[in-house]
Amino acid sequence: METLQRFTAPNLDAALKAQGRTKRWVANQIGVHESMIGHAITGRRSLSEPMAREIARLIGVPFTTLFEVPTGTNMGPMEQAA
Repeated sequence: METLQRFTAPNLDAALKAQGRTKRWVANQIGVHESMIGHAITGRRSLSEPMAREIARLIGVPFTTLFEVPTGTNMGPMEQAA
């Protein structure tokens, strides 16, 4: 069984502030609770790759700018660059 990658969002807060948007706005757009977005920013939770990619698409910022793979996950160099 393939393990789905999970991502934290350490740069999302700055990107949202630069656009005048909030965690609540993102949460409402993708249908999750605002706390999930806040926890992903602080590293307390991680987001699935599809959800992380939807957030990047939604705010128009490259995926690799917003998200990082939490330590301890197995991700090769090609996957990290994607």
